[in-house]
Amino acid sequence: MKTKLKLEEKLNKIMPAKRLQLLSAFLILLSFAVFMIWSLKDPGFKFGNIFFWRPFDRADTFMDFYNSVYDAMYGPYEHDVIYPPLCCLIFKFFGSLIPGSSYLKPWTTRGGFRIRGFQEIQFSLLLFFLFFIILFLGAMQKPLSKRGYFEKMAITMAMMLSTPVLFAFERGNIIIYSFVFLLLYFICYDDERAWLREVGYICLALSAAIKLYPAIFGLMLIRDKRIKEAVRTVIYGIVFAVGPFIFFGGIEAVKNMLSAIGKFKETENYGISFSNGVSFLLLGSTGYHRWLTFAGMVAAACLIVSFFLVDKKIENRWKMSALLSLSMLGLVENCGKYMIIFMVIPWLFFFIVDRPLKLIDYVYAAFLTIMLAPLPTGIFHELRPYYDRNTMVICWTAIIMSVVLMADILINFIRTHKKDKTAESSAS
Repeated sequence: MKTKLKLEEKLNKIMPAKRLQLLSAFLILLSFAVFMIWSLKDPGFKFGNIFFWRPFDRADTFMDFYNSVYDAMYGPYEHDVIYPPLCCLIFKFFGSLIPGSSYLKPWTTRGGFRIRGFQEIQFSLLLFFLFFIILFLGAMQKPLSKRGYFEKMAITMAMMLSTPVLFAFERGNIIIYSFVFLLLYFICYDDERAWLREVGYICLALSAAIKLYPAIFGLMLIRDKRIKEAVRTVIYGIVFAVGPFIFFGGIEAVKNMLSAIGKFKETENYGISFSNGVSFLLLGSTGYHRWLTFAGMVAAACLIVSFFLVDKKIENRWKMSALLSLSMLGLVENCGKYMIIFMVIPWLFFFIVDRPLKLIDYVYAAFLTIMLAPLPTGIFHELRPYYDRNTMVICWTAIIMSVVLMADILINFIRTHKKDKTAESSAS
């Protein structure tokens, strides 16, 4: 025990929380630099190892954006679109910049290919990314307000050049907006100003209305017994998630979207869900296995239970965000690599509170860095479809981190419970 305390003391002198964050940011940026240099060895193919389903599939970049804009303009819920109506409304706005004659032809699957050649849609895509960057940089002003210029630059660049953010950009996926609104929710959550906390609740509602699964972060309000705030957040969520259906056909559109979600399966395409990770780890392949789906649900339930066992101290906020972000990988089977984007939030909040670090904290820092770094790890040629090793590293790291995190929380909970019982006995 004394040896452990001495080691922790030495590590805190050499590598305190703020310095550790800079090291983590540096490693992420270094990984990106090595990846880009490595890509020059075999242009296109190496780049495809991390960003594309198949390394030679170079015709699909930004297609989540183009296809979504196209579908939104044609009546999305008549064509098995799974996005919530707020997303479709946003895409319809961007689609309104394209000449109306582009939509005179009958609807076709993956019709984004029809419109992506227009100059106007390129400008729409630019605005789509630009609005996100403005929101993101604005959000980062508060948590990094006490950092120097170099530190702000390094941390912000590491977040923007992390694997999930880059991948979400490559897809043109609207998850970047769900992420930035969830980030704003965390930033505003403990603010002393009531109006700013309210902004945070609205941001959570927006995040959930865009991608649905961030709604799980509402459990923070229940855990902290902010019941009135939770009710208001639910109301905001209903307004944002259900209200826009009036633009797409009302009740019938709701039925069609739910039906499309039920039919949607993409587990074999670069998935990072627990079921895909365990499937490859144990079976040497990816694909759908019913028992693995059940196992993923059980893992998510365990993570959520662990969430309620976490100590309420502000330095543990990162654990709460990590547990809920990781639980999504069990609840949502069709996880593209961009799903790990929500782990950027615990990475940021892990280092924000300046506190003495324990040995286990350095392990967590390693897990978070590995998950976010764009590692140039190559590809599994033997798999069909091709499966990049970077995805598998993320899968395995997420699984191992989940186990370690739950064990750590359970041990601390038992220790605290024993201390409380001893204190009660002494008092009586």
